[in-house]
Amino acid sequence: MLVAHTADDQVETVLMRIFEGAGISGLKGIPLAGEGGIERPLLGVWRREIIESLEKSGQSYRIDESNQDIRFERNWVRHVLLPLLTARYGDTVKKRIHALGERFRELDAFIGKTASRWIRRNAKGAPPGFQRSAFAALPSAIRIAALQLLVHEHAGKSANERLLLQLDRMILTGKPSAALRVGHDTLFRNSYGRTSILPAVAPVPEDARSPGSPVVIPSGAVGRFPFQGNGSISIEVTLVSASRGRGDALPPVATQDRTTAFFDLSSVSFPLIMSPLAAGDTVDPYGGSGSRKAKEIMIDMKIPRETRWGRATVRDSAGRILWIPGVVRSDIAPVTGRTRKLLCLNVLPM
Repeated sequence: MLVAHTADDQVETVLMRIFEGAGISGLKGIPLAGEGGIERPLLGVWRREIIESLEKSGQSYRIDESNQDIRFERNWVRHVLLPLLTARYGDTVKKRIHALGERFRELDAFIGKTASRWIRRNAKGAPPGFQRSAFAALPSAIRIAALQLLVHEHAGKSANERLLLQLDRMILTGKPSAALRVGHDTLFRNSYGRTSILPAVAPVPEDARSPGSPVVIPSGAVGRFPFQGNGSISIEVTLVSASRGRGDALPPVATQDRTTAFFDLSSVSFPLIMSPLAAGDTVDPYGGSGSRKAKEIMIDMKIPRETRWGRATVRDSAGRILWIPGVVRSDIAPVTGRTRKLLCLNVLPM
């Protein structure tokens, strides 16, 4: 469908957008093409030129009487403001305003392409997200454009300037676990150095025990024990001689990647229980100086809030945490020079 918006309409729109405090995208004025197949081929032609051409060819035309009512903002700009500007700055003032809108159109296109390219290179992963430091390095105009594209892609909505500025501020200076809901079902959430785009779900209080049924590991048992919680894992249990495969050297208390832990079998109180971590749980870290809240340890390790509660823990028969796989090993049942047999716990993916 063709619409006869003219260069005059474009000038009026640019002025109105300036008064509204529009950003770069708004200051480009009326788009050449819009949704639903709308095209505006006369945006570069002045109203006076169209009327002169119609009169020269003997074509009749109509003027909507409501276009004279200056109670409407566009009519006030057309019949009051523009004549004042023309009287002050000359007839070329409208051409200069029109040219300004065209420059903003070019600038908006460049910013949009740059933002799209940044998203393709940086917004990756599952869930999708990006590094906050990489985002902060962008000029503000490109940051806002990138957020606008991400909101449209993941939330299916056009974000206004206020929402985009809130998102930008949260990503740049928000707390490690700050979050902002966009629409009904999308959430932008900080996770220390990363911002992720997640499905919005109802918040779960930290004092609520997370899902995951306890799993019992009896004394002497070996093999794999699966645990369904916040991140399903399987723990392989083996019993190892202190000298097996390592000469007379004893294995370390835990490997560097925290996926394996060794305990002095004779000092472990069975049965062991695999159960979900909950708010308020404490542990005595190996090599530490007393009890610490699991929450504090995970904050120090920059573990995202949404992955903390409900993850597997291994506890002894008294309920004390021996190990939080992937996080910390306790000082219970340490391996010493007198250890003869080891309990080895190893995390396996499900």
